[in-house]
Amino acid sequence: MNQLQQPLVEALEMHSAKNPTSFHVPGHKNGALLGSLPQSLRSSLRYDMTEISGLDDLHAPTGVIQDAQALLTDFFRTRQSFFLVGGSTAGNLAMILACCSPGI
Repeated sequence: MNQLQQPLVEALEMHSAKNPTSFHVPGHKNGALLGSLPQSLRSSLRYDMTEISGLDDLHAPTGVIQDAQALLTDFFRTRQSFFLVGGSTAGNLAMILACCSPGI
């Protein structure tokens, strides 16, 4: 696999280049509603998107997220890799539940 590929980043940049008007979550509207934040931080919020056409679905990836996770799996030489949904606690709980049996 070509580890220089960035399918998810490329899809987010293509979406952002269209200068979309946001009518969905997250509520910061691509950083536009957070004028008190430094511009460098606000500009990164254009990558904070939800499940909309062309950007795939973290809960059931079939497109660019699936491709990016395949690159991650290849990079770490694992059987399968996933991006976290819900923060590090969700990842820690998933790791514990995957590695331990009930009662241990």
